[in-house]
Amino acid sequence: MKGLTKIMLVAIIAIMGCATTASASTPKEKCVKKLEKLTQEMKKNNADYTDEDWNRVAEEYEAISKEMEEYEYTDEELRKIGVLKGRFYNIVAKKSVSKGASELNTLIQQLGGFLQGFLEKDDTDK
Repeated sequence: MKGLTKIMLVAIIAIMGCATTASASTPKEKCVKKLEKLTQEMKKNNADYTDEDWNRVAEEYEAISKEMEEYEYTDEELRKIGVLKGRFYNIVAKKSVSKGASELNTLIQQLGGFLQGFLEKDDTDK
């Protein structure tokens, strides 16, 4: 009976070990998961990002992209990567347009003030 219990215990440990190994991600899968996590974080938090946050995200994206170059991907994996990269650039583009519009408005206001000041006549214009 003790021998049977020992064999069952070893079998259970072996099965658990196989299950853990099977569920472990490969390095290339980890890259895709990192990109997915990054895009999810951006989607959720980008409205509150500071310039530092945007720099961090850009650096993280570049590091992930560079790491991805080390692996070969199936067509299905490439499509998923494409979707994630598309989401990344969609968020970046929307933020850039929003920030650009705000900066353009500021520039227009400054230019209007500049022209007003430049065209003013003062006492030395006689």
